[in-house]
Amino acid sequence: MNRIRRRLLGAAAMLTPLGSAATTPTEEHARFLKVRRVGLVARPCALFAAVADGANMWATGGANAALARDLLKAMGTRIDEFPVAMRRQLGITLREKGFDAVDVPFLANASFFSSPYGADEPFYLDCRTDLQIAKLPGGEVMPNAAILANLIAGKAHLQVHTLYVGYDFFNPAVDGDRGAGDLPAERFASFDAAMSSAEAVANMFVSWAPRYGKRVGEAFAKQIENTSSTGPV
Repeated sequence: MNRIRRRLLGAAAMLTPLGSAATTPTEEHARFLKVRRVGLVARPCALFAAVADGANMWATGGANAALARDLLKAMGTRIDEFPVAMRRQLGITLREKGFDAVDVPFLANASFFSSPYGADEPFYLDCRTDLQIAKLPGGEVMPNAAILANLIAGKAHLQVHTLYVGYDFFNPAVDGDRGAGDLPAERFASFDAAMSSAEAVANMFVSWAPRYGKRVGEAFAKQIENTSSTGPV
């Protein structure tokens, strides 16, 4: 799980304004609490594997990347339902918390200097999901997931707030307020066993989506009402 967290927070740290921002994150945070309208963006899922053994970090990394591609292909279009279901529940939760939340398409083919959002909204909650299948200390493998949600000011293209929601299967207690809850993940004897049950793995991931959407919504509403700072929390 630490691999997912480092990867997601590293991506957040690299996110830079797309234009010249005339305001600060603190000012945009205050404006968001007045506007209370946000466009929900659910990027396609990425899948990472942490199951390979290799002679060095490069060999291991290459093997893991290839295994992740194989599993993602084996799961097919079923896995595409995760961001859809997650965003649906996220919207429900945010509206219950008093926010005007609307769905916004993510434009994967947007040019580098263009906004990747397919609608004009004052703010966007840009959600990236990393799915993972990792080897446990005993040799079994288990699916895992984490979401990084960035609140982006629409006109300034400025990162205002960052929220991480994940689950640590090795030590669930450490996640505290950030955890997604007690997820009933099935363990597989090996990566090959998971590959032969790719449909079951996809179904497991998708079954978690509403819980993740609710947790992201609850944590976001709580944090954004009680902090004026930006950055990973």
